[in-house]
Amino acid sequence: MNVATKEKIWTSQVGVAPFGIAKANGKIYITNWAGGVPGNNDPDVAGVPWGTAKVDPVNGATREGTVSV
Repeated sequence: MNVATKEKIWTSQVGVAPFGIAKANGKIYITNWAGGVPGNNDPDVAGVPWGTAKVDPVNGATREGTVSV
């Protein structure tokens, strides 16, 4: 996003629940608190406000986190 004009310059798909963003060495890093998008055959998924997330079947917590580059 162009900070001055608020114009969207480009977009890219990231994981579930993107939260943090950092730029280093010419790359942009996004933390995804709930990891990657669950596959169609994943049995342990829960609905969340932003779609679905992979969850631990024992405690219901999200079971992974990822970083998109």
